[in-house]
Order: sequence, then structure tokens, then C-alpha cells
Amino acid sequence: MPRLSAVCFSFSLLAAALILVVPGAVLAIDATDLQAAIENAKTTADHEAIADYFDAQAKAALATVQEHREMLAGYRKSPKPAAGKPSQRSMQAHCEKLIADYQAAAKEYEAMAASHRESAAAIK
Repeated sequence: MPRLSAVCFSFSLLAAALILVVPGAVLAIDATDLQAAIENAKTTADHEAIADYFDAQAKAALATVQEHREMLAGYRKSPKPAAGKPSQRSMQAHCEKLIADYQAAAKEYEAMAASHRESAAAIK
């Protein structure tokens, strides 16, 4: 029985090692990993993972654009605020500025993703 346990344990370790070291396997990058990923990017997979990160950032920025478009539409429809509250125009300006800022950020993220995909293609 102890020999069977040792064989099962050894097999489990081997399986875990193969899962963790599969060539070409790419783990998702998050903000805490980004700096190291950029500094250490050498392979096609490295650059693709960074490009995927920037694609996700662009998508998130565009989602924020949509949120502010919806808020802007609401401010344009809503009645005038009570005395002492921010004016509708100032709230509309706030949304308009954030829409422009997040659209610009999305374009920058898309450009960064494209740059890393070019780097990945150059390695192939």
C-alpha cells in the first residue's frame, strides 16, 4: 500500500509539473505583473500576453465611455437641479470630458496592443 501511495504521489507531482511548464502556455497578465512582463518580454507568447492585457484595458476604457454617454443622456433629459446643486451643464461637461479622455485612452491602449503584436510577429 505505501508503494502505491508513493507512485500516486509521484504521478501527481509529474502531472502538476507538466501543467505548469507546458511550452507556449500563457498566463493572463494583470497590472501587478505588467512591469515585469514588459521588461522580460522575449517570446511571441510574452508579447501576445501583453497585447491581450492592453486589449482588455481598451475594452474597459470603452465601457467607461459608454457609461458616461448614458449619464450624459440622463443629464440632458433631467430637470434643472435644486439650488446649491451642480448645474446640469457642469455635469454634462464632466461627462463630455471623461468621454473624450477615455476614448483617447482606449486608442492608446489599442496602439500599445498593436505594437506588442508587431513585436510578436517579428519573433516568429
